[in-house]
Amino acid sequence: MQQNNSHDHERASLLFAGLLVILAIGLVSGPLQSEPLPAHEQLIRSLQLHTDVLPPATAGHPVASMYNREAIIPPQCYTRTEGVHNPCYVCHQNVWPGRENSMNDGPLQREYSFSEIGVTNHWKNLFEDRTEAVAAIPDAEILDWIDDDNYSALPGRLKAAGFKGWIPDLENLQEGARAFDQQGFARDGSHWVAFNYKPLPSTFWPTNGSTDDVMIRLPPAYRQDRNGVPSKAVYLANLSIAEALIKGLATIETPDIDEQEAGEDIDGDGRLAIVRRLDSFDSWIGAARGFHLAPSFYPEGTEFLHTVRYVGVDDHAAITPSRRMKEVRYMRKAFTITLDAAREAYLQEGYHKDEGLLPVYTNRMDQGLDNGMGWLVQGFIEGVDGRLRVATFEENVFCMGCHSSIG
Repeated sequence: MQQNNSHDHERASLLFAGLLVILAIGLVSGPLQSEPLPAHEQLIRSLQLHTDVLPPATAGHPVASMYNREAIIPPQCYTRTEGVHNPCYVCHQNVWPGRENSMNDGPLQREYSFSEIGVTNHWKNLFEDRTEAVAAIPDAEILDWIDDDNYSALPGRLKAAGFKGWIPDLENLQEGARAFDQQGFARDGSHWVAFNYKPLPSTFWPTNGSTDDVMIRLPPAYRQDRNGVPSKAVYLANLSIAEALIKGLATIETPDIDEQEAGEDIDGDGRLAIVRRLDSFDSWIGAARGFHLAPSFYPEGTEFLHTVRYVGVDDHAAITPSRRMKEVRYMRKAFTITLDAAREAYLQEGYHKDEGLLPVYTNRMDQGLDNGMGWLVQGFIEGVDGRLRVATFEENVFCMGCHSSIG
């Protein structure tokens, strides 16, 4: 009995010593680890401290790090209509004969047909009452903030980071209209052209807290004569043709276009003179003659540049775009699809929605998201430190709500 008791005592001593070691390790390493945060929460916390031009890397597929899998549904879609108001008509329409967008989502004006995830309004930041916080900020501080230039440093930061996507190449864009001549051509020779447009109701309006501008750039061949020499006259003609094709016009007035400078009879009247109107859109002009041309389709290689800004106020108390930018958005038509292919894509989108499938887009990494219609969409957004950074996957998905998902 004594020997057995001795062994039991030794075993108890060893167990107690082992427990002390475990407790000591616990004291050194801290409390037992809790469950790891979900991937989207990790990303959100990282972004709250992140100051690099490239967003934080995520583990696994970027979809796994999305907080809102239905990010394409904007806050406007959760507007209380009270059974009286109908802002939904702006985005959702029935198919019209002659229109290439055949999504046919008009019933969404009457139906709240969201997915199970989309039924919940995930835009929690809109439910925070910031009245007191905003009132505590002096007007002078706000005006000073929105007048700061956070655009000019972006190209250099992207190059230094090895970014392989489009890098902003329009100089002095932060200065707004001063970066362009009277016809809208960028003064830096980058061939970007600012244009007047009819904004989609409620988006980027000063009444809703934003201003914006939009620029277009056609590919080099559309800016050159038949000999490959740069020609503003050719560029003006092709920009006018593109406008007519998109608007479905049979004829279009143009700025003064010098056919002598273009090197060809643009309007087909048998002489080289000043053109002020085009009545035929059978072909592009100059080096792009013979390239694919179709109503409602931009030529392959077309680029769009769009900035979203704060509401600036000039010395005369007039509203103007701020120098600081909330976002810089870029789109490029990477490839051309046929009209039949576009209709099939809209048809498939409808099938997927009927099956309850959530939207999915091809991630082209630094090149942006592929919307399946030939366009790549890439964005840059104001980071926590006020500088512009590359948008995250989810932030780019948000843009796809308008750029692939409405009729």
